Amino acid sequence: MRHRMGRKAGNLFFRGIALGVALLLFTGTFLFASARVVRVAALPYEGFCDKQEDGAYGGFGADAIASIADLNEWSVEFVDSWDGKPLTLAKAAELAGEGKIDIVGPVRSDTGHTLAYPEYPLFEGNAILAVRKGDERYSFSDNSTIHDMKIGIVEGKVVNERLFDYVKENDLKGITYVPYASWDALPIALEKGDIDGAYQGGLSWIGENEILLLFKVGPVYFATGKENTEVLSGLNKALGFLANGNDHYLEELYHVYYQQSLYLAVHYTEEEKHYIKNASPLKVWVCLDTPGLGFRDDEGKLAGAQVEIMNIISKESGLRFSYVSDADCLAGKETNDLYALAAIDDERNRTAGIQASIPYLSMDICAVTRRNGNSYMDTSVRVAAVKDYFISDIVPQRMGYTDIVYCETYKDCADAVEKGKADVTFVSNYMSEAIIRSGLYRNLSVAIMPDLKVPFGVSIKKGASPVLYGILYKTVQNLESDQVNDIIADQIALNLPKETFRNALTRSPLVFAVIGIILSVLIVVVVFLFVMARIRKHNAHVLEQQNRKLQDASEAKSRFLSRMSHDIRTPMNAILGFTGLAREVPGIPDEVDDYLEKVQNSGSYMLCLLNDILDMSKIESGKLFLKEEATDGKKFLSDIAEVHEAQAAEKGIRLQCDFSKFHADWVRIDPLRNRQVFANLLSNAIKFSDNGSVIVWNVEDRPVDERHVSVISTVTDQGCGMSEEYQQKLFQPFEQERNQYTNTTTGSGLGLTIVKTIVDAMGGSICVESSIGKGSTFVVKLVWEKSDAKPELPKSDGSSADMESLKGKHILLAEDNKLNTILAQRLLERKGMNFQGVTDGKQAVELFVGSAKGTYDAILMDIRMPLMDGLEATRKIRSSSHPDAKDIPIIAMTADTFDESVKGCMAAGMNAHVAKPVDAEKLYEVLASCMKRRKGCGKA
Repeated sequence: MRHRMGRKAGNLFFRGIALGVALLLFTGTFLFASARVVRVAALPYEGFCDKQEDGAYGGFGADAIASIADLNEWSVEFVDSWDGKPLTLAKAAELAGEGKIDIVGPVRSDTGHTLAYPEYPLFEGNAILAVRKGDERYSFSDNSTIHDMKIGIVEGKVVNERLFDYVKENDLKGITYVPYASWDALPIALEKGDIDGAYQGGLSWIGENEILLLFKVGPVYFATGKENTEVLSGLNKALGFLANGNDHYLEELYHVYYQQSLYLAVHYTEEEKHYIKNASPLKVWVCLDTPGLGFRDDEGKLAGAQVEIMNIISKESGLRFSYVSDADCLAGKETNDLYALAAIDDERNRTAGIQASIPYLSMDICAVTRRNGNSYMDTSVRVAAVKDYFISDIVPQRMGYTDIVYCETYKDCADAVEKGKADVTFVSNYMSEAIIRSGLYRNLSVAIMPDLKVPFGVSIKKGASPVLYGILYKTVQNLESDQVNDIIADQIALNLPKETFRNALTRSPLVFAVIGIILSVLIVVVVFLFVMARIRKHNAHVLEQQNRKLQDASEAKSRFLSRMSHDIRTPMNAILGFTGLAREVPGIPDEVDDYLEKVQNSGSYMLCLLNDILDMSKIESGKLFLKEEATDGKKFLSDIAEVHEAQAAEKGIRLQCDFSKFHADWVRIDPLRNRQVFANLLSNAIKFSDNGSVIVWNVEDRPVDERHVSVISTVTDQGCGMSEEYQQKLFQPFEQERNQYTNTTTGSGLGLTIVKTIVDAMGGSICVESSIGKGSTFVVKLVWEKSDAKPELPKSDGSSADMESLKGKHILLAEDNKLNTILAQRLLERKGMNFQGVTDGKQAVELFVGSAKGTYDAILMDIRMPLMDGLEATRKIRSSSHPDAKDIPIIAMTADTFDESVKGCMAAGMNAHVAKPVDAEKLYEVLASCMKRRKGCGKA
C-alpha cells in the first residue's frame, strides 16, 4: 500500500498552523525567561537531521527540534562534527555529559549512554529484518520460510536482543548470525550475497531491499546531559505539549518522514497465490446503516467507504469481490462469504457464525441524549436500539441497561429520544455526526463514552479456507491506518445530510431575525463600498497608467544605456587593442610610445566613466545586487593594496598599508563591490595627493558575534583636502569641488556616490574628516560574515604551460566589425593559433556544421550580428548533430556587458563571456581554461 504523502503533508501543514497559534499561548510560560542557544547533535541518520544544500537542516528531528525550540524560545545551533570528524552517537553522548552539547537524538534509553531522558519519547522505534528484493525463498511475516538463514547484525547492539528472542520464541532453525562493525556494512554484504538477511535498528534503512520481519524495539528520545536540568525541563514541557496536544503533532510528523518505509509489497506463499488465482469472486456483506460508510449510488450500485476499502484489498491481494447489502442478506435474498465492516467481538463472532476477523478501524461509542434529560450514566434509563446491532443493542446490554425499546433504523432511535419515548441511544462516532449534521434534532446532544472503543474490520464466515484468512490478514495488516481514516472521512463528508434553510430556521428563529437586521445594514454598507470601490478603481487605473509610463521610460533608458555601452565599447576595443599592439612593435620611438600610452590612458579613463554611468543607472533602477561568496579576506585586501601601491609609486607617492589588526581568514562578501569601495577611495587619495606624500590605509576587525566581524577601513592622505561646504554634498551625483588644488584633476563625479550606495546596501557606514590643504580621512565600517567553507581554489589556467597549449589551436571567429576581426586575428596569431573568421552567426553555424570532427577547438562569438545573432547561432550549434556540438567551447566576445546579457549567453549554451574592449591576457586565460576542461572530459 503506497503512502499518501501528499495528503499527510497537507494535514501536517494545517496542523502546523494550529501549532503556530498554540505557540502564542504556550510561550507565555516562558515570556520572561531569557533566550538561550541550545546545541543539538545532528547525527547522520537519513530523514532525521539532514543538512540541505543551503546549509539548513531538515527531517523529522530538525522539524521536531524547531517546534521544541519555539515553545522554549531557544535558538538552535546544529553540530554535525567534532575535532574535524563526523559526529557519532557515542561521541555526542560523551559531549552531552560534559555540557558541550545540549540535546542528543535519536537515542533509546537502553543503549547504555549516561544521559537524562524526558518523560515523553519522540516515537516508538522499529527494527527490521530485510532480504534482497525478489528473493522468493522468504515471505513477509511467514516464519515457515525463515530457516537455515545467515543474518547480518551489527556487533554489540542492544537492539539485537529483540531478534535473538524472536528466533528463540518461534523455534526458528538453522539461524546463523554474521557480525559486522557498522550499519553501513549490512546493505553491501546483503547485495553481495554474503548474508541472506540484514537486521537493522534505529532510523536507518537498507536501500531497495524488502522487509521480512518488523519489530517494535521501544521508545526513542531526545536526551540531554545528566546535569542539564534546564534543557530537560524544557524538553518535558514541549514534548508533552507536542505529544498530547495539537492533534498529535509528533505522530503526524513521524508519518510524513518514516511511515512510508513500513508499507511495502505483501509476499504470499505459493499456496496463497494458487488460491488467489483460482478462487471465485467472494460475496461481501455491506452495511447500509451509516451515511458514507455504505449506501447505494445514483445507479443503484453499492458504494461508500466499505466498498472502497474492500476494492483496495482486492487490488493489493488479487482476490475478486462482489457486494451484497445487509438488507438482502437478512431477508434471505443473498448469501455472503465476508463482512466488509463488522464489529470484532469473540462472543458475537461465535453467535453470528464468524470464523475470524481482521481489524482495520476503531470506532468511538457515543451516547445521544436530550438536552437536560436523564443522564445516560444511569443504567435504569430507557435505551432506543436497533435489534442485534452491536453498538446499538449488544453493548448497552453488557453495560447493564435493561429497559430497551427496539426501532427499525438509527433515525427511528434518534426520533424516539427527541420525542421523549427513550432517554438515550448509542451510536458510533460516525453516525452521531450524521445525526447532528442532519439539522432535524434541536434538542439532542452527543457525548463520547470515555475509554470505550469498538474495533471493526473484515470478518470471514465459518467454513472458509484458512488460506483465505492468511491472505486477508497479510493484506489488511499492510493497510495504512491514515489511508483508511482518510477514505472514511472523505465519504462521510460527501454523504452527510445537507443542512437546509428550513431546518436551520426552525432550529434558530431568533438567530435568523438578528441575521436579517445585520443583512439590511450590510446592504447599505455594500452600496457605499461599491461606490468607493469605483472611485478607487478609477484612481488605481490612473496610477497604473502613470506607473506603466514610468516603467516604459525606465526600460527605454536601460535599452539606450545598453546600446550606448555596446556602441562605445565596440570602437574602444579597436582603439585600445591596436594601441596595445602598436606599443609592442619593436623599435618604436619613445615619443611615439608616449603618445600611444596617453591614448591608452584616455581610453581606459573613458571606460571608467562609462562603467560609473552604468553603475549609477543600476542604482537608480534598484538593480544593484550583492553576490556574496567565500573569500580569503587577507588575500583580498593584499591584492587591492598591491595594485594601488604600483599606481601610487608611478606618481611618486608611498602607499603604506597596515592589516596587522585584521584577523579574519575566510569571509562571505561580494568581492566585486567591496573592491569597488576600497579601490575608489584609494584611487581618489592618489589622484588628489602630490609627489612625495604618504597615503595610509589601515584595516582592522572587531568581533560582533560568533559569526560576524566589524571591519573598519581608514584611508588617510596628505592631499588637497575638502571644504566643509563641499563635504555636505560630497556623496551626491556629479558633485566636484573646483579650486586651485583640483582644477588639474578629472573625473565623473560619480565615484563617491557609488561608494556610498554600495556601503549602504551592505548595511555599513562611511564618514569623512577633511580640511583644505591638509588632506582627508575616509572611514568605512562594514560587517562581514565569517565563512567556515574554504572553497577549493581552482588550478591556474593561465600558466605558461597552459598558454603554450594554445599553440596550433583552430579558432572560429564570428564578428561583423572588420577592425575587431583584424584585432582578434592579431591577438590569436600572437599565441600561434590558427584563425578563420565569418561576419554573421548564420555563416558560423553553416561553417561549423559542415566541418569534420575536430576541425575547430573553440568558437569566439559576437552577439549583435546581421542575419543571425550570436545567441541564436549558439543554440543552433548546440542542437546540431555535429559530433563536437555539445562540448566545443563557445565564448562570447562582445560589447554587451550588462548582467542580463551575460546570463543570456550562459542560457544559450556558451561557456564563458569576454567583454570588449578585450583584455588579451584574459582572453588567453579563458581559451586555455575552456579547452583544458574539455580535454579533461576526454575530448580532443
